[in-house]
Amino acid sequence: MRRLSIICLFICQICNAQSPLDHILSQIDGMDSIRANPKFKFECLLTTIDESDGRLSVRSYHIGDSTSYYYPASTVKLPLSLQVLHNYDLEHEYTMEKVRVCGAYDYVDTYRVDSLLKKMLVFSDNPSYNYLFELSGAGGMQTYMNSHAIDGQVSRRLLGCKKRYWRRSNATSLDSISVKRKYKGSFKHGLKAKIGNAHYYSGKFHNKPRNFKDHNYLPLKTDHNLLKRLIFDHASLGITTQEKDSLIRFLSMTPNDYGDTTKVDGHTKYLLIGNDSTNIPKNLTIVNIVGRAYGFMIDHAYVHDLNSNTRFILSAKIYLNDNDVLGDDIYQYNTIGFPLFKTLGKSALEHLQSIPTD
Repeated sequence: MRRLSIICLFICQICNAQSPLDHILSQIDGMDSIRANPKFKFECLLTTIDESDGRLSVRSYHIGDSTSYYYPASTVKLPLSLQVLHNYDLEHEYTMEKVRVCGAYDYVDTYRVDSLLKKMLVFSDNPSYNYLFELSGAGGMQTYMNSHAIDGQVSRRLLGCKKRYWRRSNATSLDSISVKRKYKGSFKHGLKAKIGNAHYYSGKFHNKPRNFKDHNYLPLKTDHNLLKRLIFDHASLGITTQEKDSLIRFLSMTPNDYGDTTKVDGHTKYLLIGNDSTNIPKNLTIVNIVGRAYGFMIDHAYVHDLNSNTRFILSAKIYLNDNDVLGDDIYQYNTIGFPLFKTLGKSALEHLQSIPTD
């Protein structure tokens, strides 16, 4: 009977044990309210990374709704970077012909792939994304994603563009070869994607939700898994070791590393740093990609603390739009988003540092 009681107690302890992610979230003030309120659309993924005796142990945890559409904003820059590295060399230079497809470009003599990648990732620079997008267009993006088991859709530039130009790319000349592209595939990701109660578009107010049915789409787990594959299995993404090292360096750089002293270290480091004036500690490496638009705020970060050799990948998204009007730029990034993401990253690091390894 005593043995049975011990077994029952052991089973109950297992049932009641919190996952690392649940424990991390439970330490954050106000998180229970955020998780309980569907208006925040909060979702979070954690992958713990432990290495002992040369063996790697990787475990993943998830909370939140992963089936509904959210606007991925600049997080599409990670799959675009991988596609560009797969198809082009870092030192490649190309020109873009003045055919005025989707306008709003400042034409210069040449565009260098590595320069555009670096600027795009360090500053989350949209023009750099758009120039790189023109190299392959929506068709090249979807072909790469489909052939490398990357779920999602990256079919749009990050600028206003008339519908008749969605399928067309500006002609580019690379190695003296001029190429024009037209995408014949579908833009529809198949999800219900009406967001908000009202929105602004082209400077006009529309008293109805905005429909993102043909916009970019990336499940949160897509970029999370891309970071995991980049760190541990870059060959599955069709890039070389040199290209992997360059991409990781670009993703971990701060504006100061780039030579820009006008922006803080955390300019694109939401988790752990919170986009504020806190300097990134020298013992921390943060390899990440962020997105922020229409009230959605997202960060995917691979974190390595050199002092404790603690490593993990943390992804989070939240919707911060109290009035549910898209395009009015009245969002709660500063009051809720940045402080929450900073606390979330710190809580994850502190908790995982405290767990003894085998």
